[in-house]
Amino acid sequence: MSLLERMRSSTDSSGMQLVFVAVVATFILAYGQTSGDQAGTVAMVNGVPIRPTDFSRELRIEEGQAGSLDEAGRERLKDQVRARMIRSEVSLQEAEALGLQVSSREIAQSLLDTPYFSEEGKFSEKRYEAIIRQQGFTRAEYEDRVRKSLLRSKLDMLLWMGTSVAEPEVKAAYVNDATRIDLEYVRVRPSLFQDDMTFTDEEVATWLADNEARVKETYDRDFERLYDVPDKFHARLLRFEIREDGVEVNALEERMKGLLAELEAGADFDTLARRWSEDPSASEGGDLGLLTEAQLGSKVVSALTGVEVGAYSKVLADERQVRLYRFEAKEAAHVISMDDVKNDIARAIMVEDAAPAEAAAYAEKLLGSWTGDAAARTAMLDEQELTVLTTGPIPLSGDSVIGGVPAPILGAARDLAAGDTLPEVQEISGVYWVGALRSRTEADMTRYETEQENVREQVLFGKRREFREMWLDAAVADATVR
Repeated sequence: MSLLERMRSSTDSSGMQLVFVAVVATFILAYGQTSGDQAGTVAMVNGVPIRPTDFSRELRIEEGQAGSLDEAGRERLKDQVRARMIRSEVSLQEAEALGLQVSSREIAQSLLDTPYFSEEGKFSEKRYEAIIRQQGFTRAEYEDRVRKSLLRSKLDMLLWMGTSVAEPEVKAAYVNDATRIDLEYVRVRPSLFQDDMTFTDEEVATWLADNEARVKETYDRDFERLYDVPDKFHARLLRFEIREDGVEVNALEERMKGLLAELEAGADFDTLARRWSEDPSASEGGDLGLLTEAQLGSKVVSALTGVEVGAYSKVLADERQVRLYRFEAKEAAHVISMDDVKNDIARAIMVEDAAPAEAAAYAEKLLGSWTGDAAARTAMLDEQELTVLTTGPIPLSGDSVIGGVPAPILGAARDLAAGDTLPEVQEISGVYWVGALRSRTEADMTRYETEQENVREQVLFGKRREFREMWLDAAVADATVR
C-alpha cells in the first residue's frame, strides 16, 4: 500500500478523527488588486486549473518581498511560485480525498478572529465588505478561499499529529546534542593549484583535437562579456564633490574652469588631479584607464566626442559633482575571434579539469602527515598558504554548517577519539577537507532525565516537519500536472 493510500485509510480511525482541530488560517489581505482575467491556465492539477489571475497575485507578492530581480531571477521566481501553487492545490485535493470538511461555523469564526476586519475590538461587517471588495473579491470568493485555507490547515494538523517518536531516538538526539567535539581542519580548494599548472603547446593541440566543441561552447557563452569588445575610452578625471554643507555648485564650476585654464596654459594634469580632485582616481593622477560607454555614461562620452587626444572636455556639472576630463585615447570596438583565443580557452579548461585531482592528491598527502612529522605538515601548509582552523566545542547534532564545517564532516568525526584524524579525505561540493579531533567531551547522562521531555519535543517537531514534507512530495509526485 502506498504512502498516500495508508494516509487515506487512516481517516477511518476514530483516534485519527479526534486530531482534527479548527486551525485559524486567514488569507493575507495586502495583496493588491488582481490584474483581471487572462487566457489559458498556469497549470492543470488533476484536471483542476490554477488561474493566471491567482498566479499573478502571488507573483506580485513574492516580487515585492524579493526586491530588485534581473530577468533570470524573475523566471526562477515564477517557477518557484508555480511549484508552490501546485503543491497547495494538491494539498487541498488530498484534504478533500481524506474526507476533511470545513463548516460554515468554522469559516465564520475565522472571519471573526481576523484583526483586519475589526473596529474597536469587534468584527465590522462594513469593514469586512470594504476590504475584500478592495482586494477584488466577492464575498463568496473570499469565503471560499478561507474554506480552502482551513481545509489545508486541517490536513497539516492531521499529518502533524500522525507522527510519533521512539525513546531510542530521543536518547540519541540528546547524546548528539550534549556531546561536544573540537575539530581542527583544513579546506583544500582546487583553485589553489591552478596558477602552478602548465601545459605545453603540444599537449594543448592534442587536447583540442578531441575537445574543440567544449572550447566553442565556452567561447559562445562568454562572447558578449569577453570577446565582443565595445568602444573603450581612456581618460583622466578632475572631480569636485557637491556636499550639502559645502561650496555651492556655481562656485565649484568657476573653480574647475580656473583649473581648466591652468591646464590649457600648460599645467600638469597629474599634479592638479593629485592635489585637487575628490575622486578615488586622484591617487593615480586622475587616470581612469580604459572604460566602456556603459561605464563612463553617455553624457561623458558625448562630452569627449570630437575632443582631440590630449585635449579637455567641457566642464560637466550636476547636482552631485563637477567634472573635467582629459581625453587620452580611444580603442575602437572589435571582435576577438575564437581562433585568436582558442588555445587560451583550452588551457583554462584543461587547468580547471586537472586541478581537482591535484587538490585531492595534496589533501591525501596532508592527511597522511597529520599525526607524523609536525614540521613536514607545517611546510606543506605554508607551501599553499593554508591555515589550520578549529571549530571550538560544538555538538554532534546538526544538518547544516556548524562551527564552520558542514554536517558530513561532523558525521565523519562523530566516533573519533581525541587525536584521531578524519578516516579519509572528505570531498564536499568540490572542496577537500582534512582534519583531526582535538578534544571530545561525552554527554552527561545524569542530566538526561531532566532534559528528556524538552529533547522529545524538539525531535518530534523535526520528525513532524519532515513527514509532512515527505507526504506532500509523494502527493505531488502522484498528481497529474500539466
